[in-house]
Amino acid sequence: MILKKQDRGEADELVIFLSRELGWLRGVAKNAKKSRVRFGGHLEPFSLVDLTIRSRQKDTMVWIDESQALHGFLGIRSDIKKVAQAAYFFELSYGLCPRINRMRTFLNFSIFFFMSLKLRSSSRSVTYLKK
Repeated sequence: MILKKQDRGEADELVIFLSRELGWLRGVAKNAKKSRVRFGGHLEPFSLVDLTIRSRQKDTMVWIDESQALHGFLGIRSDIKKVAQAAYFFELSYGLCPRINRMRTFLNFSIFFFMSLKLRSSSRSVTYLKK
């Protein structure tokens, strides 16, 4: 799941994402702005994606070789209040939960949160999660 992305040079993007197996990672997507075949706009914040990654030898980041979108959560990105709530959730998660032993459970909870946020009415100011 993508937290955020930043420009890195003319064609590359730095992406912060949550991995099911490895937790929070930072990766570089080489030529992401130019390659529609490998990335195709899938590296947008709050997107659930399947990434092909490999380690970098010079630092703790990874190379992102390609991506496949699984869910775009367009219902969130089209509503500014939902964007703010999603960003707040992820920023808190990234800051407070850097290394969680149960990352798979946390990712599933995050997906559930985003599905609930996407489906709720815009007029409600609080998102309630029910099992």
